[in-house]
Amino acid sequence: MKKKLTLREIFQGSSSALGIQEICSVAGLKKEISAINIRFCNKIPFSLPKNSAPVIVIISPQALSQLHATGINKCGKMPECLFPKEIIFLFMPNASAIPLFLKNYLKKYTIPAAASEFDKYYLKSRLIGLLREKLREIVLFHGVVFETKGKGILLAGASGIGKTTAALDFVRETPIPKVKSGECRAQRITKYPNHLKVARGHERSQVGIGKLNNPAKQRVQYLAACCGMFPKLALGFIPVIRNNNYWVADDFALVNKNNKGELVACSHRKIRNLIYTPKAGIISVHKLLEPDRIKKNTRLRAVIEVTRDEAPDYLVTKRKKQILGCVLPCLHVSIPQGSYFDKNLLKKLLTKVSGEI
Repeated sequence: MKKKLTLREIFQGSSSALGIQEICSVAGLKKEISAINIRFCNKIPFSLPKNSAPVIVIISPQALSQLHATGINKCGKMPECLFPKEIIFLFMPNASAIPLFLKNYLKKYTIPAAASEFDKYYLKSRLIGLLREKLREIVLFHGVVFETKGKGILLAGASGIGKTTAALDFVRETPIPKVKSGECRAQRITKYPNHLKVARGHERSQVGIGKLNNPAKQRVQYLAACCGMFPKLALGFIPVIRNNNYWVADDFALVNKNNKGELVACSHRKIRNLIYTPKAGIISVHKLLEPDRIKKNTRLRAVIEVTRDEAPDYLVTKRKKQILGCVLPCLHVSIPQGSYFDKNLLKKLLTKVSGEI
């Protein structure tokens, strides 16, 4: 859900993330907005489509040079061409300071501006992420998300460090829990089989069909036959198994809040159900995991960050990670250069963080 915020609230505390070296005309930061577009200005004059939403303009060094050569005070049409009323912020990439000839003009029209050390494409990507977080309360992370024991874990780190392989091996190796005699719970079905409830965690529930009427019994038997998982229908029970570990997302994970204010992680819609492995490349996750090992989302409870370091051995540090105002336990692990993050190390880290979630 989009919120209405002032520019000051949006950019507060984001100077380093945006590479800001100087900012001016801060009076214009009082403007309130709920939606913003981001556009490049590569030449003068600059125009916008009609009925455009408020716009952040990233003006290139070439456009600034053209503006300076033309003379901003000599051209009567320049205010309308360069600074339409829809423009609410001006960024200058690859700059350490705002040009002096521009400062007085920006102050007169209360248009805030900033000089950033980042190039225009990197600056735009940072701005998109910031606006997504502030206005829509959605954060994008580069990493893997999986669930263990009902708790979502975000595994973040650089590409090629072993995140996907470690998490995939961890999810795939989890055995189907063995159930001893007398440990199963029997449930009587009184509704259509779509209403079957599945036990959580290591539990294994059985659904009794002995007292069902014929149509309902036939539906259950048909469902079982389609799944191909229940050969012992003659016993009158259908075992419904819920695994302990689940796969959620690879490469990019979106984190937002649900109605209860809890953090929920899911895969980006453009790469949902896709996974990258060094051997197979980009393939469907269904080729590697059974459907009952895959979930659309999970409640995020902890973060594990992986980096490579010059240290000769592994180093694990406990930290706190703040996401959308929520504080999560975080383990930061540094691995030696040339080594990879693997399943065994992941298990050890999960043991360390389990007491805090």
